[in-house]
Parts: sequence; structure tokens; C-alpha cells
Amino acid sequence: MPAPVTPDGLRVTGLAMAIAAEGRAADSDAGLYLTLAARAILGATGESLPPGFTGFGDEPDHDDRDRAAWTGSGSLPAWAQSGKAAPDDADFLAEAQA
Repeated sequence: MPAPVTPDGLRVTGLAMAIAAEGRAADSDAGLYLTLAARAILGATGESLPPGFTGFGDEPDHDDRDRAAWTGSGSLPAWAQSGKAAPDDADFLAEAQA
């Protein structure tokens, strides 16, 4: 992938890196470097992190935010909230009727 050449391209690259680095800052050197690069790009471009972003994993309150994100209902479809790994035919019919 070529390097971004526009400010918008740099913002998108920073956001993509942030999402890839979410929760991984302490996992490995690679996770730390990805986190540092994402923070630098987002800081330089003034881009905000997306809503629901739980953090890079090195923030003091990361575990609490991560737990809240995983225990809330969020916007998951009903079949996922019920614990299924994948939808079945009945789930597709229920969504079509809703």
C-alpha cells in the first residue's frame, strides 16, 4: 500500500492503525510501536478516535472500559447477543420481518 499523500489519507491511515492497535500496546514491541505511530499520526492531524474506542491498552482505566464494552449490549444483532456464533435461517427471517 502506498504511503498517504493527502491529509485525509493520513487521517484514515491513523484511524486504521488505531483500530488495529486497540488494546495491544502492552502485548508486544510491535503493538507498542503501532500504538505510538497511531497516536503520533492522530495527534498531528487532529483526528479524534472513534466512539466506542476502548483505548490502546496502556491507559490506567483501560481494563474498566474494555470490560464495559464487552458486557454492554452495544449494537450486536439479536443472534449474537443470544450467544450464537453465527446466524441461522430463522435469524434472517426475523430480521427481514422487523
